[in-house]
Amino acid sequence: MKLSPKEFCEKYLPTPWNERDLQLYIQRVIKQKKGAGIFQPPDEVVVKTPNSRRRIDLGGWFTVYEVKCWLSYDNIYHAVAQTELYTRYGEKILGIIQKHRVIIGVAPADFKEYESARRLKEDFSELKGIKVIFINESPEWHLNSSGDVNVNKYLIYIIYLLFLFIASFVAVILVS
Repeated sequence: MKLSPKEFCEKYLPTPWNERDLQLYIQRVIKQKKGAGIFQPPDEVVVKTPNSRRRIDLGGWFTVYEVKCWLSYDNIYHAVAQTELYTRYGEKILGIIQKHRVIIGVAPADFKEYESARRLKEDFSELKGIKVIFINESPEWHLNSSGDVNVNKYLIYIIYLLFLFIASFVAVILVS
């Protein structure tokens, strides 16, 4: 069920709230939906670029999450630039594949701002392979009322261990 920005904030975030509160909420959702452990994004990751150090809001094994309180047109552009730096200079999957980029935040409450941001969201999703998510409009990003962690988390651990075994086996064959 889609929620208005106001409904979402009242239901899931403290009053008043900031970007950090939204980051913590997203971590809880990932933990609930994907299980605890290996797929839980660490709390803020630092990436070294040639000229500075940048902080990734949430960086997982396969995904870089950039969190913005409000996904306005300007904030989406800013987040796209940030994720470009993170994926260029940050760790890559198997050392060569760039991580998936997710920009997530609450949709603007103002209709004109919302329409502008929605169109930009669609453009980036189609052209750049970046997923932009209005969290209040995406039921899969809403916490279940029970708060229980997904029971399939052990399956994820087994798949991960199998992946490590296969990767180790391939590495041994390539070295031989």
